[in-house]
Amino acid sequence: MYGDAMKIPFKTQFLDTVFCSQVTEHVPEPARLMKEIARALKPGGHMILTAPQTWGLHEEPHDYFRFTRYGLSYLAKKSGLTVEYVKPYGGILALLGQLIILHAHFEQPILRSFNVVLSLSFLGLDKNLPQAKGYARTHISLH
Repeated sequence: MYGDAMKIPFKTQFLDTVFCSQVTEHVPEPARLMKEIARALKPGGHMILTAPQTWGLHEEPHDYFRFTRYGLSYLAKKSGLTVEYVKPYGGILALLGQLIILHAHFEQPILRSFNVVLSLSFLGLDKNLPQAKGYARTHISLH
């Protein structure tokens, strides 16, 4: 089933889990989205959310925001959700790799597999380095 994230088609306190991946930056009112998710979750339910901190423009003209871990925590708490954690996914190397991929125009079908290999390589390299404070490609949060 699918529906409008700003008006989730389920009753209040109906869902055990909401998975929201790379959507928050595409809604003009992310605080309203968080409140709607909080409304639909059962007490003790979980929201698993991913949102970009750094990313090139995409899905234009509906690309409105980027989020730090503090911004995501603030929106969740303001909506009445308890934050278990917000952590970065992909550090400075993944971010640089992503920028290279975006600007190298690897969108052509024949080059997409190279895009995936390059992206995973940069993510793997990041795991072996201390995280550069404040740099993340994306954040993953659990509420």
